[in-house]
Amino acid sequence: MIKRVLAGVVLFISVLFFPLWVSLLLAAAAMFYFPLFFEAPFLFLISDLLYAVPEERYFKMAIVSVATSIILLVAIEFAKKKIRLYSKKPK
Repeated sequence: MIKRVLAGVVLFISVLFFPLWVSLLLAAAAMFYFPLFFEAPFLFLISDLLYAVPEERYFKMAIVSVATSIILLVAIEFAKKKIRLYSKKPK
């Protein structure tokens, strides 16, 4: 539990002060390590609410990092189910 809180604090600091690519790498690592790391999209939402500006290259969308983190979360959770070997429980 303390690892998850510490990871959330580190990601929060990263989202506020570091470039987007650093924050996305840290969020991806946390999403792989922890099950359902919903803190990442929430923290990226805070970042977008503070710093986002609609950009022409993203179809004038201002919530690019939230959308990216949600897509990343869904993709990683799907990949974790395919990568890990789950033992089937006998009935």
